[in-house]
Amino acid sequence: MNPVKHCVLRMQTIARAASDPTDHVAAVDARTSMDDARIALCVARGVPLEDIDPSQGYDLTRRAYESVRDTWIGEVRRKGLSEYTRPWFEAALAYWREHRPEFVEGDDWLAAAGCDPDCDGGWVRYRGRDGEFVELRCRTCNPRGGAQ
Repeated sequence: MNPVKHCVLRMQTIARAASDPTDHVAAVDARTSMDDARIALCVARGVPLEDIDPSQGYDLTRRAYESVRDTWIGEVRRKGLSEYTRPWFEAALAYWREHRPEFVEGDDWLAAAGCDPDCDGGWVRYRGRDGEFVELRCRTCNPRGGAQ
């Protein structure tokens, strides 16, 4: 059997395995098994060992970074960032900052999606004609004007 296919099947089996939600040991064991299966999948796909996150089994290559970045940029362009998606976006960015800071340095995902350069958390502050500051929503990452 193809090693990649075998790893994917193993991950599906682990994901489908029913466990008692009160059995914390079984939950940790299932999580560890999934992490190990991810590592095996990366190895089967030819990812160098030094480019695999040893604790979670994620691919940390430049190609993987670009894929995640492009996915989020597309998501922001299509739908903006909602109160629901913003924490996931920020978690993805924080993960890459922690594990591959050299990839993230100087790479602004929101700017690449077309955000206003003055955007701060979905809002842009402008000085009005009367000298007062006005906050307007960023049309790229906050198209629906969610809470700040």
